[in-house]
Amino acid sequence: MIYNIPIKLKNYDLDLDVIGIDLGTTECCAAIIRHYGAAFPDLEIMTGSRTISSYVAFNEKNPLCGKVVVEQMRTYANYSVYDTKRIIGKNFDEIKIDPLWPFTVKEAADKNVVVEVETFEVT
Repeated sequence: MIYNIPIKLKNYDLDLDVIGIDLGTTECCAAIIRHYGAAFPDLEIMTGSRTISSYVAFNEKNPLCGKVVVEQMRTYANYSVYDTKRIIGKNFDEIKIDPLWPFTVKEAADKNVVVEVETFEVT
């Protein structure tokens, strides 16, 4: 089936910024389209790369993401979540649970999928 995109979209606004996110299984990246052209978040300053590892950890007051989480997996694996691309948008029975995941994937009462992970708690 072929879909034709209108030459000018009805809600097109040149002042509107748009962000695109490429969520990969192990790496992700983003681009921003502004009225003056494309821009890329300056991840290279923080990570040395245009991509960031698709890992998140909750072992500190603020969540951590990227390479720092990968590097601390040996010590703080129970606080970490990864492989979310294998989970997002699926029903619980479609997910192949990896026994090595340090987090738990559960089916909620409303049939949504939830990820349960240990978190840092402020005392």
